[in-house]
Amino acid sequence: MQAAINNLERLSQGTNMPEAEGADGKPFSKRLLKNNLSYL
Repeated sequence: MQAAINNLERLSQGTNMPEAEGADGKPFSKRLLKNNLSYL
């Protein structure tokens, strides 16, 4: 959950998130953002 919060904070700041990738190595997406929001 903390990782989800960190990702949301980085997105809100418009910074790059090289570590925010899915298991398949694809970049962080809006779909994943919505998934993270559901856990908060």
